[in-house]
This record gives sequence, structure tokens and C-alpha cells, in this order.
Amino acid sequence: MTRVEPRPLTLLDIVMAVAEVTPDPREVSAVVAHMIRSGRVRPDPRRG
Repeated sequence: MTRVEPRPLTLLDIVMAVAEVTPDPREVSAVVAHMIRSGRVRPDPRRG
């Protein structure tokens, strides 16, 4: 079986995905900030 690596997401990808489920921009920023602080989302050091 071939292992498929997931495509790295940009911060914009994540913001847009969260914005699809809530129209409140404050909630979008709170959810994204929580994801970053909790370690669920980590910046890719190779992408600068």
C-alpha cells in the first residue's frame, strides 16, 4: 500500500475552512488562535 502525504495547509486555508462553518469573524480568529496555541496547527519552517 502506498502512503500518501497530506498537502500542507496554509494559514489562509485554515481560516477559510473555519469561516465556512461560522459567519462570525471573531469566532474564526478565536478558533484559529486556539488551534495554533494547542499545537493542532504548526507552522512549516520550510515555508518561511
